[in-house]
Amino acid sequence: MNTDISLEQLEARIDDASLDPGPESMRQAGYQVVDWIVARLQNLRSSPLGGELNREQAEALAQRLMSEDMFIGWGVRTLSSSEQRYNPMSYHNGSVWPHDNALVAARLARFKRPQGAIRILDGLLQTAGHFKTGSLPELFCGFPRDERLGPVPYPVACHTQAWSAAAISMIVQVILGIEVIDFERKLVIDSPAMPDWLDWLKIEKLKVGDGEVSLMVRRTSEGTSIGIIERRGNVTVEFK
Repeated sequence: MNTDISLEQLEARIDDASLDPGPESMRQAGYQVVDWIVARLQNLRSSPLGGELNREQAEALAQRLMSEDMFIGWGVRTLSSSEQRYNPMSYHNGSVWPHDNALVAARLARFKRPQGAIRILDGLLQTAGHFKTGSLPELFCGFPRDERLGPVPYPVACHTQAWSAAAISMIVQVILGIEVIDFERKLVIDSPAMPDWLDWLKIEKLKVGDGEVSLMVRRTSEGTSIGIIERRGNVTVEFK
């Protein structure tokens, strides 16, 4: 198998094979087939170097990531439970990583599927509440959700860990549709959403370049509204 290919060539092969990694379509695209369904497939497309999915591909990927064999109620597994290698107590073959889930949520929000991102946020927040520290570990086991037991800890996970702690902030940002473009001193807000259990959220002194913006977010009967409380410096706020 030739592994010396560019990112663009790899993406083209994935497009040719479609997002359904069936053995025959993958072989036709020139792959040595390894039949794994993994959450990190989305990471290639979340890369700044990656291209954009078309609508059909985005729908297929969003549905796949949130399917029952991937999403366990606490988060999205690294590997589908339908795979031979699946082991919910392994490091990468079926565990749940908050960091990866933030990337999944970011793509779901970008696909205009905020409810999927909110389900991930709900699961991770509830997971954090089950641990004594009230924070998220590096990873936890990928057993199906059981309310009587809660999420099962991974025995040697780092806890606490910076990128797991940052996962919640990233998911909140993508659900609210907030993008900070520092060099342009611009704040872009596109299609914000809110969980059903959250009525309002206040964001204070959000850094935008060398300026700051404070926002009030409210859930209303018509959707989610975001108002500017305070703006300091030469900052542009754009609503889409």
